[in-house]
Amino acid sequence: MNTILHENERLDDLGNGLSIIQSPDDYCFTSDSVLLANLVQTSTKNTVIDLCSGSGIIGILVNEKVKPKQTICVELQEYLCDMARRTIELNDLQNITVVNADITTVHTILGREIADTVIANPPYYRLNEGNISDNERIAICRHEIKLDLKKLIYSANNLLKYGGRFYVVYRADRLAELITELSLNKLEPKEIICVKPTAEKQVDTVLVVAKKGAEKGVRVNSFLRQDIENDYSILKK
Repeated sequence: MNTILHENERLDDLGNGLSIIQSPDDYCFTSDSVLLANLVQTSTKNTVIDLCSGSGIIGILVNEKVKPKQTICVELQEYLCDMARRTIELNDLQNITVVNADITTVHTILGREIADTVIANPPYYRLNEGNISDNERIAICRHEIKLDLKKLIYSANNLLKYGGRFYVVYRADRLAELITELSLNKLEPKEIICVKPTAEKQVDTVLVVAKKGAEKGVRVNSFLRQDIENDYSILKK
């Protein structure tokens, strides 16, 4: 275990015998990543690409749930890639790899239109919003310092096959912007799930499923975060 964990790192339990390496001094995944992973539907024949993969949480959960042909986690920050690779080694996971690359140009490495499923939990905040963390590693994960929404959707379109699906979690107050960029890139929103923190509060998070080249038409649902966390199957109904 000492050879797997670095200084100031810990092992967090993911259930089903899985553990993930994280550093409390840097960026740790939130429940949004788990919500998105549980929404994804793909198959054992498919190639899955997880953009902005961080410590690998979404790619790992989807890979173990579905056992796709291959899962590729793409992350810009090398320290997160290293962490994800060590988690994969620790859990002896198969058919999952980590690529340290710029999201906007990763199609030049992996190839265009190779993925059946693309997933993303990107930075939520514009550069002029909120307080940017003094920790550059955390700041890059939360704010559009290295990757903005336009570039993310452009990359997803480049990587997806015709008919492939894009799954993304995002801030509800940027939903209009998200839908606009998806439509401009021929990724038609097919499902929007609005997530409320409590019954008394407004929707603050959205999960969106878009299909490349699809006809127009979208289904909208709304759930309380607690209900989804207690029963992930409601996302599939």
